[in-house]
Amino acid sequence: MFTELKNEDIMQTYQHAVKLKLDQEFIEILKKEMVQRGIMIEENLKKK
Repeated sequence: MFTELKNEDIMQTYQHAVKLKLDQEFIEILKKEMVQRGIMIEENLKKK
């Protein structure tokens, strides 16, 4: 889905989306992409 984005970009977007409390569906899409890429999702990222 986000094949042109670097892993770092996906991670930063996810972090900002959580921090800004953006649409939960958007956050879930990002999370799914991170899981597919094998990017670790740390629980402390959700708290920032």
